[in-house]
Amino acid sequence: MPSTTTPTVSDLASGITITATGFGADESIDVQWDTQSVLTLDADTDGAATGTLTIANAAPGQRTLSLVSATRSVSIQLTVVAEPVVPEPEPEPEPEPEPEPQPEPEPAPEPAPEPAPEPAPAPAPAPTQGDAPRESLAETGIDAAGAATLFAGGLMLLVAGGFLVLRRRVD
Repeated sequence: MPSTTTPTVSDLASGITITATGFGADESIDVQWDTQSVLTLDADTDGAATGTLTIANAAPGQRTLSLVSATRSVSIQLTVVAEPVVPEPEPEPEPEPEPEPQPEPEPAPEPAPEPAPEPAPAPAPAPTQGDAPRESLAETGIDAAGAATLFAGGLMLLVAGGFLVLRRRVD
């Protein structure tokens, strides 16, 4: 039998197994908890006995467990300990939800410049009787109004592109 053991309060409330040997054959063994009789065991023909000791309201501290029969007496000191305090786990903080990125608004398209009205072709001079009919050559190139329109459109595209580059750098 061990000389010292350390059961918990709940171990004793649930019941601990006691095994005794070395007693007389068929002998009655009185189990005492701090000198108070709490259980009786009957030894077998070999002088051994087994039983379950249950102490419902055991207080923590030093206690004496004794096994007493007509021919033998054995005592041990027990240290009853309180249940270990298991701290409640702290809840893990919920992660802060990240704000969903807002889609960048599409830039409004620049209004297309209205083309300048093309000048009406000048009326062909009426043939005179003295003139022989001639074939006219195709007109190629660009006139001043067309050049101004192209220049204004290119300038607007350049300004719009610069605006978009600056806006991208600011964001």
